Amino acid sequence: MDILNADCLREIIIHLSLQDQIALLQVNRYLQQIVQSLWITKYKHNSINFVEKSLKDEDLERFFKTIKDFAESFELRFLDEQKYKLLKKFTYPQIKTVRLTIHPCFIRDEDIKDFHLMFPNLRVFSPHGNLTGRYLDLWPNLTELNLSYCYKLELSYFHSIMRSLHLEHLELNMFPMSKQCEQLDLKEANLENLKYLRLNTYELYYFLVKPMPKLQHLYITNQYNPRQLFDVILSVWRARDIRKLETNVKNVLANCLEMRMNVEELCIINDDNVLPQNVIRSLHLLDDLRVLRFKSCDLTTINIAELLRSIPQIDEISLESCRLPAQLKLNAVELGEERSKLLRLNFWQNIGRRLRNSPEREYRQNTPQSVDVIIKGEHSFFEFTEIPGVDLYFEPLYIQFR
Repeated sequence: MDILNADCLREIIIHLSLQDQIALLQVNRYLQQIVQSLWITKYKHNSINFVEKSLKDEDLERFFKTIKDFAESFELRFLDEQKYKLLKKFTYPQIKTVRLTIHPCFIRDEDIKDFHLMFPNLRVFSPHGNLTGRYLDLWPNLTELNLSYCYKLELSYFHSIMRSLHLEHLELNMFPMSKQCEQLDLKEANLENLKYLRLNTYELYYFLVKPMPKLQHLYITNQYNPRQLFDVILSVWRARDIRKLETNVKNVLANCLEMRMNVEELCIINDDNVLPQNVIRSLHLLDDLRVLRFKSCDLTTINIAELLRSIPQIDEISLESCRLPAQLKLNAVELGEERSKLLRLNFWQNIGRRLRNSPEREYRQNTPQSVDVIIKGEHSFFEFTEIPGVDLYFEPLYIQFR
């Protein structure tokens, strides 16, 4: 080991487990420097699952001690009280993002003061536990806050947070329709910097008391009276300002089509019923539509080739985790010949279902299987891809503004 140069040692060390690398830290100063030089890049952003990384306490403490001066983010899963005691032995001056997930329910309000000492320069925080919201305004430069897992969030502390901080990203969904929700008062809140807002319908109405000029993403986690909700949204923002819409058919898509909205990207998700033909035929009315995505939809009665031809303004159609006929036949020459720009069909993790007139229907009618895609010919303006889509939102409404 002594005669190997630094590059050779790094090549060897990267194949070792984290536990073995921690052991190397203790051999001599030279190996310690080599390991640290690797970790500066590898552990700048840390996603730690404490169930998968079953380190001894002394090894975990050495790990925290080594990365404390250069780590920039923590996502901690299954953090328990013992691991938390080791974590808070050190200060992490470069950490800007901390996200806690999966049941650190032992964390209380008083622990937030410890977090402030550990992470004095925090800008993004997603706490998790029996928190009321107290002390969460200790970080004056906090720009992103997720309160969805503060199980005892109180209105008085929430009001204080909204008056003290100038947030750009807020996730709420904590106040259902109740007397507590009726006391929401955001007239003195700082909403002018909000770019991303995730909340439920009841909370949304209280946020509309003040302008949100920078809002780009609105993510509504439930829909109470969807027609009224849509009317309210369009009373605040012009229809032509809505650039991206992610929804299911029953609630919002019909309104979108009626108003000829300038939507450039439309995602139809998680629809339990077979998509009606009139919806498919109406999509050509969205003149600015360029990207159309179907996620977890039943498209067994839809002619995909006809769909591709009927929306000439489209640049991309993506079918992700959808149910389709067992076999899909496409003619690339026919699909590309009347186009002046590329049409892309993306296909990812779809499942098929035997047609009802199949001789094997008794045994395979309801059995999911992969879909056979048969493409005849080639054309420079038609492309078939198999690219993973973005994560599926199971909630019914997501809007992106210009």
